[in-house]
Amino acid sequence: MNPKRVFTLALFCCICFTTYAQKSYYGKVVDSEECAISFANVELLNDTDSSFVTGVITNEKGEFKIENSAKGLLRVSCIGYVTKTIRAKTDEPLCITLIGNAVSLNEVVVKSDRPITRIEGDALVTMVKGTILERLGNANDVIGRLPGVISNQGGIEVFGKGTPIIYINGRKVNNNNLLEQLKSNKIKKVEVVTNPGSRYNATVKAVIRIIAEREQGEGLSFDNTTKIGYGDYLYGSEIVNMNYRLNKLDIFADVEYSRRKVKGTSNNQQNTWLASQYRQDIDMQSIGRSQTYDGRIGFNYMFSPTHSLGLYYKLTHAPSKSWNFYQTKSWIDNVLEEESAIVHNTDNRTTMHNIDGYYTNTIGKWTLNVGFDVLLKKGKAEEHNQEVNHNTNNRAITLNDNNNARMFAGEVHLSRPLWKGQISFGTEYSNSRRNERFINIEHVLADNLPMIQENNTAVYVELMQRFGKITFQLGSRYEHINSNYYQNGLRISEQSRIYDKLFPTAMLAMPIGKGMIQLSYAKKYNRPLYSQLSGTISYVNRYLYESGNPLLHPSYIDNISLNARYRWAMLIVNYMHTTDKIMTSAVNFNGSTATLFKKANSEYSMDELQLMMQLAPQFKRYYPALMVGIIKPFYKEIYRGEAKHFNKPMGIVRFNNLIVLSPTCMLSADLSWRSKGNGENLDVGKTWQINAGVTKQWGKHWKTKFLLNDIFNTARKNQFTLYSGAREINTVKYLNTRAIECVVSYSFNSIKSKYKGKGTGNKEKDRF
Repeated sequence: MNPKRVFTLALFCCICFTTYAQKSYYGKVVDSEECAISFANVELLNDTDSSFVTGVITNEKGEFKIENSAKGLLRVSCIGYVTKTIRAKTDEPLCITLIGNAVSLNEVVVKSDRPITRIEGDALVTMVKGTILERLGNANDVIGRLPGVISNQGGIEVFGKGTPIIYINGRKVNNNNLLEQLKSNKIKKVEVVTNPGSRYNATVKAVIRIIAEREQGEGLSFDNTTKIGYGDYLYGSEIVNMNYRLNKLDIFADVEYSRRKVKGTSNNQQNTWLASQYRQDIDMQSIGRSQTYDGRIGFNYMFSPTHSLGLYYKLTHAPSKSWNFYQTKSWIDNVLEEESAIVHNTDNRTTMHNIDGYYTNTIGKWTLNVGFDVLLKKGKAEEHNQEVNHNTNNRAITLNDNNNARMFAGEVHLSRPLWKGQISFGTEYSNSRRNERFINIEHVLADNLPMIQENNTAVYVELMQRFGKITFQLGSRYEHINSNYYQNGLRISEQSRIYDKLFPTAMLAMPIGKGMIQLSYAKKYNRPLYSQLSGTISYVNRYLYESGNPLLHPSYIDNISLNARYRWAMLIVNYMHTTDKIMTSAVNFNGSTATLFKKANSEYSMDELQLMMQLAPQFKRYYPALMVGIIKPFYKEIYRGEAKHFNKPMGIVRFNNLIVLSPTCMLSADLSWRSKGNGENLDVGKTWQINAGVTKQWGKHWKTKFLLNDIFNTARKNQFTLYSGAREINTVKYLNTRAIECVVSYSFNSIKSKYKGKGTGNKEKDRF
């Protein structure tokens, strides 16, 4: 059946299902400021003896539903709030307000400053509101201090799982500026999912869910954040957020401009063993400049707390330029053969249009979420190379690479209470296409006009049940992908494929003594980026080229995870078995001795064991957090005709420190260290750095933050060696990572949009 018909039929059936209802207790749990309280316990008690009948936990929006027609009492409880018991009637919407468990003393609210991380369901949940974490600044600052999360120069990774997808109140974060905009004192809690279930795309290895306060009030709100920094050059950004709320309608707009300039050098030595030994020494100097112009406008309309719709349009323009100078010496059997120099200039421009919409409603016992996404992306790159050779002719090489991409994605999700838990199911569909036009004016490289077109249809079902303090979750996801590769308008059957795959997931969470453990299994896969599937060849010099690989196919991963918590100690253990691993390979270019770098699927499976322990004891004004981890790979590749093993473990240490000087001022000092070790078919060198900062709140509206990144500039050196086939490539990169930053934030009548769209087809957008 046509995937579009499957998606349309599923949408029709799901909407029809929502018309069925029966008697139940339902409503919302909020705090004294009418902000939703997520994961509160709602219990139905017998009307005569107050014995337990059944119960549920509120969702991220604070909503709950208990399917039972018996008369009784509702008891509502949550950590940090006073338990409340009420008499309620069925089929009448309820709004239950819980009072915070804080003590008022001389008009100062005294709360627990201790950030508490616990295991709840599929996630590691860290409370932010009322703890030291709410004073850090923004969401990026909070995420970098969560158990199992590693933050480095703005990049975020979950230990052993790579870059996560991030949601704020159910809305997918596509730009990190949203994390910069979200103030830490507006975050209630953060959930880190280290082994996502069937609800998420099978390419998703980790999820971070941020639950933020939904502030009340009407009128205009305004947030502005200015960042200025200096490394080798001055850089900075300006972010403005505006929201106008009138009754149930929100109209919002965001604007961002950022500019950065960096420089670096690298030394590369490549050895190739064929009939003779070929060696190349390449020294490179580079300067890069990038800018981002980003704007978004949209609206959100809430018919009720459980019924809303919204739409936004987003425009992003990102121009960049780079200047590179290469000096190369080539040797054959230790005899100098050639010297050359290349001036390499590149001008890139990327423009993206994105329309995102959503609709959510609760009808009877069903909760319905519908979303769609439309993406148009256009990229243009002009590359100019002037090559001067001592022993051969000089030449100029001019490359033009234009690409256009478009995508449509839609999704439907349904959930309802079932017995002692919940059942969820849904469908997702995406249609994408990417065209590329690569032209070499001098015809040194072959012109290339590829097109990739894909249809992806997925259906999933997931069941969650709670028996006392024990929670288990079972799910399965089926994905059908029809991928077609065209060259000069002709379909290439060898590079076109159809994938049909089932991805099961399972999770069990239970207490052991005073601790809690979570055991989970998930089957995942990595799909090649569109750029990795391209056959276009990039030119470095006459001895070195780079390209994609249209013959790449996905790699599949079996992942078993164990998370355990006892008081302020957390243990994370991951074991992964990967087949068809996508690796960087170095092969002969067109039968010559020149090298072509490209991605390829490994012939060998890869196993990896990861262990991480975090200790976070609490003191009166001092909040340390020590994370120690080790990653042990079990892998081999063919190098110079023999199997070379890559089994060296890599150690990781993070030591974060917060010192509270006053209620409005705080110091931070953080150490990060990584040992030597193996990563895939690489030997990776060690690195370390120390960062420090101070945060100061000025009244209700202003906040400043000063940061010193990599104080001793120890992370500027990045060294690794690649082994592939007959080649060994040793690279040492030098990039100044020491910088000073000043961030100034101003908020006026701060209210946030109630937009609830999650962003459809996000993983497909990432592949562009």
